[in-house]
Amino acid sequence: FDHLVAIERSGRAQDGNYYNMRGVNIKHLVDPIDDLFIAAQSIPGVTTTGIGDGGNELGMGKVKEKVKSLMPKGDLIACDVAADSAVTAGKDALRRSRDPLKHG
Repeated sequence: FDHLVAIERSGRAQDGNYYNMRGVNIKHLVDPIDDLFIAAQSIPGVTTTGIGDGGNELGMGKVKEKVKSLMPKGDLIACDVAADSAVTAGKDALRRSRDPLKHG
């Protein structure tokens, strides 16, 4: 493999737990694939991308300080594992793009 992509997948926080956007610990529901992203950092030719909307997703460690300062409960939920590229997107924007007349 040469590229790992995580889409809307909870990532490990600084305290070793996994949180949803409300700050609920969901560690018991998540398989810890964060180690794959960490290992990829030392393998030449392997890149990583994290895609998320709240900052708790795998790869969002790349923007961790912004998550901590801008998101509710950011200090708790911010993912600690960075990706080479972080793509942030909001679900509300997707909803509007599907039905722009209904949502203004």
